[in-house]
Amino acid sequence: MRSAERREKIAGLPVRRLGRGRSARVVAFTEELDEWMASGGARNAASEASPALAGEARKRRLWLVAAGLLAGAAPVALVLIRLLAPGDPHHWTFSDGVLTVLDARGKVCWRN
Repeated sequence: MRSAERREKIAGLPVRRLGRGRSARVVAFTEELDEWMASGGARNAASEASPALAGEARKRRLWLVAAGLLAGAAPVALVLIRLLAPGDPHHWTFSDGVLTVLDARGKVCWRN
């Protein structure tokens, strides 16, 4: 939400919309804006908007933290998968009727 929209909603900023939707142009007349400012509209907008702005800022911060955690967790997960997953088959053993295929590090690739 843009500042003008927020002030229009919260403190009655005197604007008119030309068209519909998000791409509508917003127009304001100088005389109406002067009256709005003289009546304390900007001060009222700031004081009334603070809780709304704080809530929006909190949501934005939460999303940024979540995105940062995901962005940081993805490379760690890829490294762990690579380290913990068995490598390419390197050698095999056959003992007690069980075939075991091992990678170069000695990790079991599969048993049958």
